[in-house]
Amino acid sequence: MDLNAEVDHLIKTSESWIPMIMEYGSRFLLAVLTLAIGWWLINVLTHRVGRLLALRNADLALQHFITSLANIALKVMLVVNVASMIGVATTSFVAAIGAATLAIGLALQGSLANFAGGVLILLFRPFRIGDWIEAQGTSGTVDSIQIFHTVLRTGDNKTVIIPNGSLSNGLITNTNRQPTRKVVFDVGVERKQDSKYFSELDRWFNTGGASALLHYLKTFDLSATNLRLVPQTDALQDQKLEALITIDQWLYNCLMSGELRENRVAGNCVSWGDEAPKSEIYDIYCSSINKYQLPVKESAFWRAIRNYANMFYGETHKAVGGRRFRTVQINALESARFIFDASNGLKVDWAEFDEMKSEDIFDDIWEVDK
Repeated sequence: MDLNAEVDHLIKTSESWIPMIMEYGSRFLLAVLTLAIGWWLINVLTHRVGRLLALRNADLALQHFITSLANIALKVMLVVNVASMIGVATTSFVAAIGAATLAIGLALQGSLANFAGGVLILLFRPFRIGDWIEAQGTSGTVDSIQIFHTVLRTGDNKTVIIPNGSLSNGLITNTNRQPTRKVVFDVGVERKQDSKYFSELDRWFNTGGASALLHYLKTFDLSATNLRLVPQTDALQDQKLEALITIDQWLYNCLMSGELRENRVAGNCVSWGDEAPKSEIYDIYCSSINKYQLPVKESAFWRAIRNYANMFYGETHKAVGGRRFRTVQINALESARFIFDASNGLKVDWAEFDEMKSEDIFDDIWEVDK
């Protein structure tokens, strides 16, 4: 081939490529410039967002999370925009990202709700770490606030983890938000309409009495106080009596009535201070409970009775009418009542029951089918 022809061919080829190079070269340079400037602007913007969150005293973890999320999202949008400037078809890419985002959102909608709730809690601060709150039927001290859940420590030292989604959308009672709290005390009515008493009380408060009371409470010596000693109140005793299991309740009723009760099935009668077969005492228990309760087995019955040391003691074997029985000695009524009180931490006023008819008490408590 002639050299001149090759040169002419090369010139013509270059002339056809030069417009394309100029067009795409300018696009590429513009895309690179856009990428550099956009990248710098995104970094500046996210840095400003972080400073704004810091000025609002947002949680440090929330600051890093929001700034990182905004930075990544804006840079992905920038890269897609730059690619479209060069001429790359990004429609299918954007559609794929949208479809994947939708699928992930549907699969993790519960977790995303908790995530959004965590962001709102960390951003608007309805409560802080150390606050005592009541929410979702639980009350306790806030130990930590995470993105997906909040950790509470209850009054009995249990750890409760509450999802932030339900927590942010529910009712929250924060008892630490206000500097003072209103407390209502129920008082007696013996001072009702006593204007002289309340006038004197008001004068005392307004002339330094409140400060004196506060000083007294702040300087009160608690070194000898044992918080493990629970005050034995009437309400606590009533609660213990209500919580007695069937066997303990049966013993309590027998001690109230003053007798172990006649066994209507066998036609015998056993009293406190007697010696009786163990099977007979168990039969008395079975025949005494009402029709809505099931008696425990005899072995379980006597295991429960062992909790009351010396109330039933001195087990022996005796022959009666050609039959051998395992008998026990039953303690006297007063001693049995003392053992019952000591075993359950009670101080029952037994004298009150002695004034009543034992038969009426017993029949009123135990609904026996006669």
